[in-house]
Amino acid sequence: MTVQRPIALLILLATPSLSHAATLTVDRYGSGAYTTIQSAINAASDGDVITVKAATYTEAIDLKGKKITVKSEKGSSSTIIDANSTTTWAVTMNNGESSATTLQGFTIKNGAYAGLYLKGASATFKDITIKSMGASAGVNGAGAYIEGGSPSFTSSEFTANTSSYGGHIYVTSSATPSFDDVAFTSGYGSYGGAIFVESGSLTLKDSQFDGNLGYYGGGGIYLASGATLITKDIELDGNSTYYGPGGGIYAEGSTSLTIDGGNFESNTIAAYSSGYHGGFLYLGASATLTLTDATVTGNTSYYGGGVYAESGALMSVENSTFGGTSPTSAARCS
Repeated sequence: MTVQRPIALLILLATPSLSHAATLTVDRYGSGAYTTIQSAINAASDGDVITVKAATYTEAIDLKGKKITVKSEKGSSSTIIDANSTTTWAVTMNNGESSATTLQGFTIKNGAYAGLYLKGASATFKDITIKSMGASAGVNGAGAYIEGGSPSFTSSEFTANTSSYGGHIYVTSSATPSFDDVAFTSGYGSYGGAIFVESGSLTLKDSQFDGNLGYYGGGGIYLASGATLITKDIELDGNSTYYGPGGGIYAEGSTSLTIDGGNFESNTIAAYSSGYHGGFLYLGASATLTLTDATVTGNTSYYGGGVYAESGALMSVENSTFGGTSPTSAARCS
């Protein structure tokens, strides 16, 4: 009689190894695996989270295109990246960083040139403070130089940065940055006290511009020809130019502005008696403006304390309030 016995077959299937996101800890005093942020970035892989203990880190960092999150434990008020003026940029992203690359909870200061260098980067920034960067000559965008890409900023602050074009931010190469709940204060630029858009589209929501100076135009924002501005419920208060139009916003010809909601007050042109126009907004020829549900008051210029539009500019204004401007009309067309 033949006895049949079960035969156990062991089948080994080739499967890819599974990788799991790691958490890397940085502590300059030695309690973590890393004492510098850059060393942790160098060791990290896509999906990893780098947690940074509160301290001042004297270094500049490069995210190297990695899809990682670099965040502080206690927020920007307690965790500082100090580039010590030894490198051009405090933070560099120029390797195609996507929205999966996140920098969160840092104060950034003392880059020899500026704060953020973003080239083709669409990274995510949260709770970032950038202050006291740049110089009045040879610098564009002392807070952030944005060349291409679509970076996003939330709950952040740019303060007391200085440059030739865009005291805080310079936008070029058709970049499309967005800012939500961001404060821009005390910036200085020869053109664009807070932001200069050379080309691209700028989106702002629930953000504030206060006390910025664009010496020759655009106390808050300067839009070069062809640039686009889209805003929702922003505030421009107390921004100014000295010798130039657009105490709040200067828009060259062929720009497009969509402004929904917001308050625009006390923006001025210091030398308005010399014939500079548009206390809040100057619109160049062929520029287009859609203004809805806004309050424009207390702005000062030679003509058009609120808005001055050159011949050929197009304006659509709905449900908005103009008042308290000086010394002449709230809105004027050339």
